[in-house]
Amino acid sequence: LTETFTKIKKLSLRIKSPALATKLQAFPTSMLAAYKESSEVTEILKSLLLDLTSRQTALEAEIQEATDNANTAADAAEAATLALVNVGEACDAATQAVLTNDDARGPAKG
Repeated sequence: LTETFTKIKKLSLRIKSPALATKLQAFPTSMLAAYKESSEVTEILKSLLLDLTSRQTALEAEIQEATDNANTAADAAEAATLALVNVGEACDAATQAVLTNDDARGPAKG
């Protein structure tokens, strides 16, 4: 930022604009951040952003996998419930058939 401000001052000297020179004189240069570490901070922030992005991608993949597993388990549970209902109906039908045949045979003599 300080370098940019210096470039602007040099350009204003070439232009020879008194209004621009006055404004530049009034601008407090002591408030400008002139940190050498700012590029390092930028790199750290970029690496943190990249790390967060990769974590987000991994979490989204885990969520998708968990959703797929839940759907598979729900399908299996539905199939098991249907099979259980079918077995129960078959059992009821067999019981009814036995009761009907007992009436046809009559009492056993012996």
